[in-house]
Amino acid sequence: MKKGHRIMILLLLISLTCGILLTTNLKDLRKIQNLEGQCDQFKVSEAINEVAWNITWGGAGDEHGIGLALDTVGDLYCVGDTFSFGAGGQDLALVKFAPNGSRLWNTTWGGAANDWGYGVVLDTAGNIYCVGWTGSFGVGGQDLALVKFAPNGFRLWNTTWGGAGNDGSSEVVLDTAGNIYIAATTQSFGAGGSDLVLVKFSKAELPSGIPGFGLSLLFLVLIVISIIKIFDKSTIPKKNKFLNLILNQ
Repeated sequence: MKKGHRIMILLLLISLTCGILLTTNLKDLRKIQNLEGQCDQFKVSEAINEVAWNITWGGAGDEHGIGLALDTVGDLYCVGDTFSFGAGGQDLALVKFAPNGSRLWNTTWGGAANDWGYGVVLDTAGNIYCVGWTGSFGVGGQDLALVKFAPNGFRLWNTTWGGAGNDGSSEVVLDTAGNIYIAATTQSFGAGGSDLVLVKFSKAELPSGIPGFGLSLLFLVLIVISIIKIFDKSTIPKKNKFLNLILNQ
């Protein structure tokens, strides 16, 4: 082989080697650029997920937020417990916040012993159902507690479930018919120790209004009648047959 041919072949091999190395380096460079782009994108995502706001609620004692629910307009309902407010040492606390974090209202439920909330859910009408534990009401040391509040935070009714041992709940859901299902723990029933228990409250079996409201209304009517009787019957118009009938009893 002539010397000139050897030089040409050598130059061809050198060019081919340089081309392979250059192609490999370009691929690696693209990988690095893509990786840098992913890192930049991740940093942007981190910036989007920065804390928008935070808010606190409580008093001189200890408070804990445990359960959270969201309604259709973005209002937030936080359930937990409070040692600063309420009727006893520890009470169930329900606090409503606007989407911007401002507090709209708060309410408590409980008695002389310790009571606390764990789960919260809303129905289609905006009523609020809280579940938890109660040492103030029920038949055992601690019982499952279910409390219903109106959209404005007014308590509508409450009920308990349990036995001689300690029983309490942590989660609650509603079905489309308005039945309530509660996941709970029981020491009163089951195979021994603490057992899982699922409790269903049928809509038909639940209180339909404020406990004792009808009886309170009856007492109010009787008080009004008694006040009317204090006045001279002669001041009652003769034509008012209804009042004369009541006063003449």
